[in-house]
Amino acid sequence: MKFKRLVLVFGGLILGLIVVLSWGCQQNQPTAPETGENLNTVSSKTRATPYRLRARSTDGAGHVNFRINNQTVTSFTLGSSMRDYTASSSLTGDIIIQFDNDASGRDVQIDYLSVDGDYRQAENMSYNTGVWQDGSCGGSNSEWLHCNGSISFGNTPSGSGSTTTTSGGGGGSNVNYTLRARSTDGRGQVNLRTDNNTIATWTLGSSMSNYTASSYNTGDISVEFYNDATDRDVQIDYLEVNGDRRQAEDMPYNSAVWEDGSCGGDYSEWMHCNGVIGFYSTPGGGGSITTTTTSGGTTTTSGGGGGTRYISQTIRVNGGTYDGGGERIIAQGMGDGSQDEDQDPIFRLENATLRNVRIAAPGCDGVHCYGDCRVENVVWEDVGEDALTVKGSGTTTVSGGSARYASDKVFQLNQPCTFRVENFTAEDFGCFIRQNGGTSFQCTIYLNNVTLRNGSYGVRTDASSTQIYYRSLSTSNIDRVWRVPNQSSQVHSY
Repeated sequence: MKFKRLVLVFGGLILGLIVVLSWGCQQNQPTAPETGENLNTVSSKTRATPYRLRARSTDGAGHVNFRINNQTVTSFTLGSSMRDYTASSSLTGDIIIQFDNDASGRDVQIDYLSVDGDYRQAENMSYNTGVWQDGSCGGSNSEWLHCNGSISFGNTPSGSGSTTTTSGGGGGSNVNYTLRARSTDGRGQVNLRTDNNTIATWTLGSSMSNYTASSYNTGDISVEFYNDATDRDVQIDYLEVNGDRRQAEDMPYNSAVWEDGSCGGDYSEWMHCNGVIGFYSTPGGGGSITTTTTSGGTTTTSGGGGGTRYISQTIRVNGGTYDGGGERIIAQGMGDGSQDEDQDPIFRLENATLRNVRIAAPGCDGVHCYGDCRVENVVWEDVGEDALTVKGSGTTTVSGGSARYASDKVFQLNQPCTFRVENFTAEDFGCFIRQNGGTSFQCTIYLNNVTLRNGSYGVRTDASSTQIYYRSLSTSNIDRVWRVPNQSSQVHSY
């Protein structure tokens, strides 16, 4: 820090005023930005809102500014593949993403901006001065920035303000880490992350070396490789967590290894692509889940608040609500997301509600519902065996959200039920809703404001008693919307 002393003389009295001017020691890494404050104590302060931008630039050199109320919070240089860029700020006002270094062959594509877990899709934003539309720069409702310009993502949350917050370890003990790793060209860069916060960044030499860090942060641990280039790979031997040596080749989640012709696999020391290896959680489980019982007796379980959470067993919700707050869940050792029948579900709901969650690959067997269930704003990024299966009779409602890449079924109905889907989009699937093959029990299905793209079937059932009611149904490139015994008596517009 720099200190500057100003001496003021007034009426013979000398007043000393020390003004402290502070500059950070390190600039933001272009592809691994700072993720905000790491507080290890409880303090009364203005709450910092977490943000997550998912974006890319076509040539890997596009530069954007993240701005609130006309002030730049941070800047990112975007890689050529989609990835997440995080920040936090207590500023309030209008939020924009500004593209400022347009060049030939350089455009920026923005998937979404998550604002405290509220996912705001770029294509839903009405203000975009950087898209090329109708022969000039400026338009609306597009992911693209072809010109220097901005997309407005609305205002900061209305709840921002003074509050008492707890971050980091919450008074827990310090956790010590030792990473043993190298990069093939001596230039590979990695982040050590806990609970989606970067606690250390290293440039790895070409020979195996130890890299150490310590933090009070708790939660899921990952090592992220983020500057992949030709002839640049990262090899990780192990990560020690308070002396517990966790070998990289024993870890079931590795999104950076090249396996079977693509990025992503498991049980490998190698990181050939930008991605992460998950090293499970900090000692004691990390505390990324908290449970609160309201005065009315309803139990609400809160997730990671917009971060990434690695799990190794099914999350069970009995008679309450699980609110993920926009968290992204990645399963480890629970299945490979294929059509294998022996995979575990990510969630098991029993007369319960699930909301505000993104389920990443491998999707395993998705969500199992027993009794009356409600699923709100859940996104299946890459459906595994099924996105959701009704396992017990009752009423299941899916409201909001989306699902992609279901090689077989999105929703499977294995028991008599009332099944409602509203404000939902599915694309690239085999069958959107499938009643268990060969069964004759009755299901009642309601579709309201549903969009289906690129699939074989909309609804398929062998039961002549099942009834289907739909309105505001949009389909594109669906081979057969209704595969039922008698469409005229079973399918109704309402």
